[in-house]
Amino acid sequence: MIFGVGFYSFTIGSLSSVLSNIDTRESILSNKLIALNEFCNETGIDMKLKGKMRSAVKYNSFKLGISWTDKLNLFNELPRSVRYNAAL
Repeated sequence: MIFGVGFYSFTIGSLSSVLSNIDTRESILSNKLIALNEFCNETGIDMKLKGKMRSAVKYNSFKLGISWTDKLNLFNELPRSVRYNAAL
């Protein structure tokens, strides 16, 4: 019976940790996309390039797991060709 309680507690704790990490990752991605939208609105970047930038940020967020919140690091995550087009 004690083993069952311990196993149940461990399982619930692990599950809550996983759910917390998923929520944190989604909020980081949301913050990145908000910063990207602000940047695109301030600089007048067209919708096509904005879509490429959004997809690059989403890819990096889910595949690479990079965590950042600074707007200046936005360009470091983008492919070189997209950075070049955004700089024009």
